[in-house]
Amino acid sequence: MDGSHPEVQDLHEKLEKAALTDEAREVAQREINRLETINPASPEYTVSRTYVEWILELPWTKSTEDRLDILDLLARYAWYMDTGEAKKWAALFAPGGAAVFTQSRLDTPEKLMGYFETVPVMMGPGRQHHVGTVLIDAVESGESCTVHSYMIATSFSPAGELDAFEAAGYTNLRRS
Repeated sequence: MDGSHPEVQDLHEKLEKAALTDEAREVAQREINRLETINPASPEYTVSRTYVEWILELPWTKSTEDRLDILDLLARYAWYMDTGEAKKWAALFAPGGAAVFTQSRLDTPEKLMGYFETVPVMMGPGRQHHVGTVLIDAVESGESCTVHSYMIATSFSPAGELDAFEAAGYTNLRRS
């Protein structure tokens, strides 16, 4: 470690302080050791360093008891989008909650229901929303959380052929 790049030394220090599972710590240590042998100008160095930083930042030891409730809620979001039930979809959001998409923040029942009118191609029969890659950030008190997720939407023709395939990231704020 004496002759290693300052970034690698910093990663060693962060690893010592990080709250990781044993397996995550082992992987991070192996990658940091590998970084010591790679030229910092190499693209491989940047990829490995970013991977280690990502490992060190994840909340490995935190969990939420209501994770299944949140996943169920996301499934209901997708169901109501697929069936075109704007009012039921909007009712799933807690008071003060919002759906945050790339260009918009929907934070009132009116805005949430209005979203269905502005993007009808994303809703209704023939569409299927698949929710995946869910990250739940809970505040320490456990009273609210932010759910980051990605969604894949597919659309099929009456003959069963794939008409459209779209992927999007979205954030659902404040589930109380």
